[in-house]
Amino acid sequence: MGTIFPFPVENDGCRKGYIEMPYTLPQDFTLFVVMKEKTIDIWKQKLDWIAEKGGMALLNTHPDYMSFNPGEAAFGEYPATYYLSFLEYIATRHAGSYWNMLPRKVAAYWSGT
Repeated sequence: MGTIFPFPVENDGCRKGYIEMPYTLPQDFTLFVVMKEKTIDIWKQKLDWIAEKGGMALLNTHPDYMSFNPGEAAFGEYPATYYLSFLEYIATRHAGSYWNMLPRKVAAYWSGT
């Protein structure tokens, strides 16, 4: 959608309106399996840029693509330590400057309810 902020999708008469929360970080499968990235640098750089602009960082990950076994990840997987490292990066680099909230709370805040 070209934005790093939640935005309203209006009621169209057939369905109730809602707050859309755009993905603002590349999905894990795309980054590590399709693009074969071996570091979390893209996530870190994009997160820092989003934080600088005051936007919302939203990341979609799925445990089916994470390897929880030590050693080499199987085809179609990446080490779960990448995700853990990213969470640690958020907690240290952006300590005290982020709001870790469930989507329903973000939607309520953004819609003013």
